[in-house]
Amino acid sequence: MVLGAGEAYGDSVAVLYSDVQDGVDNVLVAADHGQLNILRWGDGNIDADPLFLDPNNRDYRLTENSPCIDAGDPDSPPDPDGTRADMGAFYFHQRDIDFTPDSLAFDTLFAGESRSLTVALANIGRTTLTIRELRLEGFYYSRDVNAPFEIAPDSSRELTVTFAPEESGAFAGSLAIISDDPDEDTLVIPLSGFGKWFEVSAPSDNLPTAIFKLHSPSPNPFNSTTTIRFSVGAQGLAPLRLAVYGLDGKLVSDLLPHSRFQTPNSKFNTVVWNAEGLPAGVYLIRLEAGREVGIAKAVLMK
Repeated sequence: MVLGAGEAYGDSVAVLYSDVQDGVDNVLVAADHGQLNILRWGDGNIDADPLFLDPNNRDYRLTENSPCIDAGDPDSPPDPDGTRADMGAFYFHQRDIDFTPDSLAFDTLFAGESRSLTVALANIGRTTLTIRELRLEGFYYSRDVNAPFEIAPDSSRELTVTFAPEESGAFAGSLAIISDDPDEDTLVIPLSGFGKWFEVSAPSDNLPTAIFKLHSPSPNPFNSTTTIRFSVGAQGLAPLRLAVYGLDGKLVSDLLPHSRFQTPNSKFNTVVWNAEGLPAGVYLIRLEAGREVGIAKAVLMK
């Protein structure tokens, strides 16, 4: 390498954060118009094959294992992928995570209901991205994917987050995505949702004075049997159904099938639920009467 011959370097030449074949010994400093140039060999220089993509055809882009990647001047602006500047004219776009949406809002759900939303994780870089860990925090949130897993370049993968409240209240959470993205190894997606107990609803349009109400079972907590009391307002509200579900949404017991009766008492009705043989836990009692729906929680103890 010859520096100074006919080039406007003045009386000194600085070389730093460069890949120079055979290193400093291969740099010849020539006189420029009678003035002796001085070589200033700075920091960060290397002597290694840059591993260009196709130098024989003048394609000087870097390949994945090039020693020039992240080896440029650390004081230079970062490359577009957010990493330290590379040596050379063309930067190498490394593994780079992207995701949509940036938050998940589940709005309001009745206890016993659930809603699922999807997050799309994408690798917009040129090397394989590894998702090392997924950390899900917050009550009543769950996910369908476990880490670790890989995402190939220019590919994406979806994961689903489900919110299934078991009680009334506001529930905040977060999904942290930990990857080997060199400049953004941890991303956090905020989660929000509201749970609501629906024990009393507004009257139906065709029952302006009716009162629909599902009371909490008594006793509660209970052992083996408990009494459920409810009212549906005016006569003739049909169909009617009273059923018990597990927290997973599966039907446990149909206490009052659709065909049982069509016109219950408009004041109070009672049904005894015998939970003998069921495991201890929290169960959801759901009353359906026309367009009205009521849900109450029952705790079975052994």
